[in-house]
Amino acid sequence: MTENNIDTYMLEDARREVAELKAELKLNASMLARQTDLARVAETESMKLRREVEGLRCCGNCVKYYEHKCYCFHNWNPHKYCHNWTADRLTREERE
Repeated sequence: MTENNIDTYMLEDARREVAELKAELKLNASMLARQTDLARVAETESMKLRREVEGLRCCGNCVKYYEHKCYCFHNWNPHKYCHNWTADRLTREERE
């Protein structure tokens, strides 16, 4: 083999490796974009659920409300809750 043939083979190998790396990089970028989209959707859903939980907290579904151990300034207002709020773990049907 001549030196020219060796350089040609090395050049072809380098080009093939660059092409493989570009393909791999494209795939990784695509996967990262998908993961970012999924994370964005999950964060949006999480924020929605947090707001829903905040909306469900009230003195009316606090265990301390039924035990009359709640001394918050809401005076057992069913539409407010205090920092001592503790879920009573009852369903709407069980509560009624």
